[in-house]
Amino acid sequence: MNIIVHTPKDKTEKEALMKRVAAAHAEYILKYIEKLDISAEQKSALIDIIIRRNN
Repeated sequence: MNIIVHTPKDKTEKEALMKRVAAAHAEYILKYIEKLDISAEQKSALIDIIIRRNN
């Protein structure tokens, strides 16, 4: 199977794509954390750790 991918050439379009990818990753991570069998406090602490690590 051959797949052709057309990537954005314009800087603005590249930045928009990067933001959409980041939003999709963040949504996946939040949904994953929501499914964990841990307390709400532990989930909140985990999210805080992830945020601190990426800033």
